[in-house]
Amino acid sequence: MNKHQKRGRIKSLLLGLCLIAGACSCFVLLLKAEPIRTRISDYLSYNAFYSPSPYQRRGFDANALLGKAFFGQTPREPEEPIVILPNKTTSENNNTDDKLSPEWNISENHPVKTNPTKSYPIINCDISTDSPLLLNNSTSKRPDTELLLASAYDYGYDPESTKPLVLVIHTHATECYSRESSTYFEEGSKTRTVDDRYNMVAVGDVFTKVLEENGVHALHCTILHDENSYSDAYSFAAASIREYIKEYPSIKYVFDLHRDSIVYESGAKARPVSKIDGKDAAQIMFVSGTDAGGADFPHWQKNLSFTLKLTDKLSKQYPSLIRTTALRGASYNQQYTEGSVLVEIGSDGNTLSQAKYSAEILAKAVAELIKGE
Repeated sequence: MNKHQKRGRIKSLLLGLCLIAGACSCFVLLLKAEPIRTRISDYLSYNAFYSPSPYQRRGFDANALLGKAFFGQTPREPEEPIVILPNKTTSENNNTDDKLSPEWNISENHPVKTNPTKSYPIINCDISTDSPLLLNNSTSKRPDTELLLASAYDYGYDPESTKPLVLVIHTHATECYSRESSTYFEEGSKTRTVDDRYNMVAVGDVFTKVLEENGVHALHCTILHDENSYSDAYSFAAASIREYIKEYPSIKYVFDLHRDSIVYESGAKARPVSKIDGKDAAQIMFVSGTDAGGADFPHWQKNLSFTLKLTDKLSKQYPSLIRTTALRGASYNQQYTEGSVLVEIGSDGNTLSQAKYSAEILAKAVAELIKGE
């Protein structure tokens, strides 16, 4: 190799190194840009919907989410997360009616069907917790729940203010419930509807109304964030939350109301209920996010503190209403305030009236807690 060839190779090597250094610098600058960081955080905020745990059947791939954030690749749209319970016999169902209700979105006046061949029972059950400070923790985080419960918290309530303090939203607004008095469901029957009379929007209407009646000003976002894409729903909901907070900076609390999906190994649906003042109430579970999945969420323990205080209050008033709080690696868009909570009100085996009753009870407790009563 002569002198000119050596110089040419050295120049090519130096040029290559310069290009690599330039590309790395551009990449770092992009990561520092607020829109890019926000987009990545949004995708990480709903990583796994529920991070994998022994009680969860389906998860979501964080790499797929990052792939979409950077390269526009669409990850596989997940099925709705389902909690699996051990088998129980249908004799545990307190109902004796063997009729099956049709899907919500057919018609309110549609005749009730008799029990078909491919059907499963809906079983009343109690899966409430006796330990309100216990966490179903699928992360490596080990928060001191007793310390967080006892810690000071600024609820920000001003009885003279007319500004909204609470935002009620639904990432999965189309989730719905079983028909009233139904004890069976058909295999493959729909558990989502865009009809706001029967989905989570109807539950949110009750929750918002009761907050207002109890002196806490609230706004209700009724956008169906999951109507067109279940997998993009958290990203769409994040955009809505940011817009609301931008327009109403007084918002300190965000309640994302969902309903769970719980089945037995046999295929039967669970109906977690509590009898409160003679009426059936759908049991409630709180889901608290963290920064374990990579989201920009440094104050997750502050959020958890509020959730624990609310759990403690409800468990004292209604001991059989609350299920074990889930602590997950995703943030679930809770990074935007220090009082954000994801609430699972019942399951798809519950009825809408049971969910509405629980929303009423929950709203009263939230108002009392915020007002310091």
